[in-house]
Amino acid sequence: INARFGSPLDIAVDKNGYLYVTDYAYVNGSNSFFIRKISPSAVVTTLAPDANFNYLGPIAVDSSGNLYVVCFTSVLNIGKITPDGVFSILTTNQPPLSGGDHYNGLAVDGAGIVYVTFGSGIQKVSPVSVSTWVGSRIDTQTERDGIGPSAAFYGANKIALDRTGGAYVTDLQGQTI
Repeated sequence: INARFGSPLDIAVDKNGYLYVTDYAYVNGSNSFFIRKISPSAVVTTLAPDANFNYLGPIAVDSSGNLYVVCFTSVLNIGKITPDGVFSILTTNQPPLSGGDHYNGLAVDGAGIVYVTFGSGIQKVSPVSVSTWVGSRIDTQTERDGIGPSAAFYGANKIALDRTGGAYVTDLQGQTI
């Protein structure tokens, strides 16, 4: 069967070559969001079909095949879907917020720590805590070099991690990486 996509939003790939795609479609008069898994042989399935997503943002896959996704059910969440398809919430209603910020980028390191960007910084989400790693929860509307809370982004967007624990972030309004 040929799978159809509405509006693919984000994509990630795991170590076994499976693709994961967040997808938006207008179905039966309402907005619908789905997470699709595409096997190396092009078989498409829907993950967590009963999760009732009202919004899906960035996604990332860890080395164990767990998928992490910024999602909105009734509140803003960072969710996790295991390789067996079990959906759970890592954080609930953890807005980085000020002035309409939202989660823009998502990455996960080898230890399963999730890094999520928002307008002026980066949050670090472990299985036991959520903290601001870089920047602050206050919208600075400026870039500032520094370490931890003394640094700031003007528009932190996408994030990539390297093997040594470094992070690379695109800053839209600051026009920098």
